Amino acid sequence: MPRIVDHQQRRDAVARVALSLIVEHGLDALTVRKVARAAGFSTAIVSHYFADKRQMLLYVYRFAVLRAAGQVRDALDAHGHDVVACLEALLPLTPQSREYWAIWLALWDWSTSDPELSAEQNLQVRNARQMVAAVVEGAVAEGRLPAGTDSAMLARRLVTMTNGLAVQILFDPADWSREQIRDVIRYEIGLRS
Repeated sequence: MPRIVDHQQRRDAVARVALSLIVEHGLDALTVRKVARAAGFSTAIVSHYFADKRQMLLYVYRFAVLRAAGQVRDALDAHGHDVVACLEALLPLTPQSREYWAIWLALWDWSTSDPELSAEQNLQVRNARQMVAAVVEGAVAEGRLPAGTDSAMLARRLVTMTNGLAVQILFDPADWSREQIRDVIRYEIGLRS
């Protein structure tokens, strides 16, 4: 009897390996051969799921986005509509969130010349803004932020700030303590201490 293969599970296993290779060795490490070797699969198996490097990169990015969204949901479950906790969950402060930011940065180069990858980046930025706006609206409703806060504008500012802060944390993590990160976020939100 042939072995039943869970194709989604196998595709995700390949994505996890590919993501690790990108984090450890950069985008040049993302080849079907290198991913297959690191995953313990044949190149035929990896090629079955991903026709080329570009397709694999797009899948890995989406895979990382879903994991990052899970971290934010976990933060919201634990802290309610705490905007600081939400943004901390997005920042590269854990190994998993650093993987997300590594793939996000890797995708930038290709996104400038590939309309589908560019559209994917734009979609994820819009999704992030919507998610942050919903957290801001919840924070206003809970009295954590002032009534009348423009949630769409604050979300736009916070996502932009988070992108820049994430890059700085990635490149110079020793310069950013958790308290400094929280202070920057609080300041941007208007909770100046």
